[in-house]
Amino acid sequence: MLFSEIWYQYNGAKCQDFMLCSQDIILGNKICSLCGQDVILRNNICNVYVHDILWQHLCLVHS
Repeated sequence: MLFSEIWYQYNGAKCQDFMLCSQDIILGNKICSLCGQDVILRNNICNVYVHDILWQHLCLVHS
């Protein structure tokens, strides 16, 4: 599947947002998977974990 890749710049850190990539969401654990990235879904905002560290800035997930 072709997908668009958008980078968000946060204090030198980059957050990947694959807009058209398929998302697997496990509602029970509030965990969703974005193209192989593990994130926690809170209030429709996915907090991206990088090296097991939660980013201070949130990466918005656009549909």
